[in-house]
Amino acid sequence: SADWSKTNKAFKIDIGQFKTDPNKGFWGRAWELTSRFTWQAPQNFIGYNASGLHNLFGGVKSVSYYGGATVVESYSDNWGAVTLGSYINGQRGITADPNNWLFQHEYGHYIQSQSSGWFYLSKYGIPSALSTGDHDLHPAEQDANVRALRYFHKNISGYNGWQFGYNPIEGYDETKSYDNPTNQDALNNGH
Repeated sequence: SADWSKTNKAFKIDIGQFKTDPNKGFWGRAWELTSRFTWQAPQNFIGYNASGLHNLFGGVKSVSYYGGATVVESYSDNWGAVTLGSYINGQRGITADPNNWLFQHEYGHYIQSQSSGWFYLSKYGIPSALSTGDHDLHPAEQDANVRALRYFHKNISGYNGWQFGYNPIEGYDETKSYDNPTNQDALNNGH
């Protein structure tokens, strides 16, 4: 049974290569798919292979999808998550759900990957990994939070599941509405 479970998860990791964001039109989805093998190739190759190896050695608890991202949940706890291309590998408890605190932030990194392509690792990945001080306030992390929050607000009617305690945005006042000028300024400054 464990072997079939591993095989099933391997299949789901493979299928993730072809999952695209249903919120995009035909050409947006076509580019999202093509870009995984071209524009986002370096990080997507690493993310896909890391996910497969993690599963091969029995570390994968579940695989789920949202908005073109493939979320690979680990059995292990308390290490956070890493996003490489469309693959988000995270600690126990991460799910492909816009209300999941860890997924929220990591989905922002997937959006960064789509926009920066071959420059993702040098522009976001490495600076984020080497950050000192309050990691959540690093510019690459703030940018990921802003991109994800904007995405969820645009694509989910009445979205209010953002976990500011885990995913802060400097200057954002959660007692005010998303459209409030103070909050829009905070989003513009964090991007």
